[in-house]
Amino acid sequence: MMSHSKVWVNGEYVEGELFLNGRSLGRRKKDPKDWKKAYRLVWVDVVYEPGTLKVVVYKKGAPWAEESVSTTGPAARLKLEVKDCAEADADLVFVNLEVQDAEGRFVPDAAVEVAFAVKGPGALVATDNGDEADFASFHSPARRTFSGRL
Repeated sequence: MMSHSKVWVNGEYVEGELFLNGRSLGRRKKDPKDWKKAYRLVWVDVVYEPGTLKVVVYKKGAPWAEESVSTTGPAARLKLEVKDCAEADADLVFVNLEVQDAEGRFVPDAAVEVAFAVKGPGALVATDNGDEADFASFHSPARRTFSGRL
């Protein structure tokens, strides 16, 4: 069974062309008379296939910008990004976690359990994943990623 999806592209441009694995799926223009297409470019019934989906947008008829997303492999590694934040009474270090595939691409649908531990001076204060339906305690040292992030 083939999976069909809509692809929406939002922005200030009025025209764009969508490519799936290098094949054009056509150019679209915003339509101020149709509220569904007045503020975004819309392609309907895009048949899913692994690879790269790229959009090229045009301003005054000339290519202006492009963006692409690619199918990722399975979750293979975790990327940590440390953000320092000094507050009046406490020094906190915020750590963002992202799940990546073997090629270092972000895996947006990854839901993996991650356990945290702190070595040296310091303590784990809280964990969160942004999922409003996750009722795990913020003080839990283990949490499941939500949409590939913690």
